[in-house]
Amino acid sequence: MPKTKRELAGLPSQKASSLDPLLSGQLPNLEGLPHNRLALVASAATARLGHLFPRWIRRNIDADWGVNGPRTMLLVIVTKHGKLTMSQAARILDVTPRAITGLVDGLAAEGFLRREHDENDKRVVHILPTELAVEKANKLLPQHESRFAELFEVFSADELSTFIKLISKLSTRIKTDINAGDAAEEKDAE
Repeated sequence: MPKTKRELAGLPSQKASSLDPLLSGQLPNLEGLPHNRLALVASAATARLGHLFPRWIRRNIDADWGVNGPRTMLLVIVTKHGKLTMSQAARILDVTPRAITGLVDGLAAEGFLRREHDENDKRVVHILPTELAVEKANKLLPQHESRFAELFEVFSADELSTFIKLISKLSTRIKTDINAGDAAEEKDAE
């Protein structure tokens, strides 16, 4: 039987897809798949993880803090560092200055963070945890570290190191593509 255009391009026929097992939580047979097909399977796996991991975080971490994901991350980061500038916090969380202002406003209103102007440069604003945040962090962080350790028990130490390196590599590539697209849009808008 002659191959269809989809099959010649390395894509499955319309009848079945090798992504179906992955989307239902099973690992498809990856042996012999060309790079373009592996890339599609990888994108489906990444999308699935991108959907499931935030749900796991909301259920297992955010609920304890009583705030949502980005606020929890900011609270943990500031509590661990003790003091950050607004711009440092925005870079760490990879959000815009406007977004970090909104996160800090919310956490300050809830009594978790406070702002302090830099002594030498009044334009620089530092974010500091309140006593409430430190108390909560001292209580919750050991439990959370234990939950994350349990979650990632599916990997050996070597696999986990490889996973971290690969996720970081992909994140860098995605960030580069996003920045290039943003620059192109800005240039087109001129």
